[in-house]
Amino acid sequence: MIYNKTGEVVKELYMYPTGSSDKGANLIDGARNPDGEQTIEYTSVPENLIHEDGSIGRFTLEFTTESGYNAAFTTLSYEVAPIQLISADMVSGATKIKFGLPD
Repeated sequence: MIYNKTGEVVKELYMYPTGSSDKGANLIDGARNPDGEQTIEYTSVPENLIHEDGSIGRFTLEFTTESGYNAAFTTLSYEVAPIQLISADMVSGATKIKFGLPD
């Protein structure tokens, strides 16, 4: 589940295998508006992400807001987790997203 906690409209949202030049389709829909939310679901893992030992590679979650703020989190694991898109003012350290349900 993706929650828009940026305080502004999100224009673009992508989740793709880290290192890929193809971001795929813009996934923004329900999380477009501030406090919006939506589910991103993969029905199967792309073959190029499955390692020989059966482990799954990393994803990049990237978004751009109406003001032009662009943020990417490049070490996302393949798992079920609530994620909050946060504003530049809320960023602490290198993390451009926040895991967990909104307060």
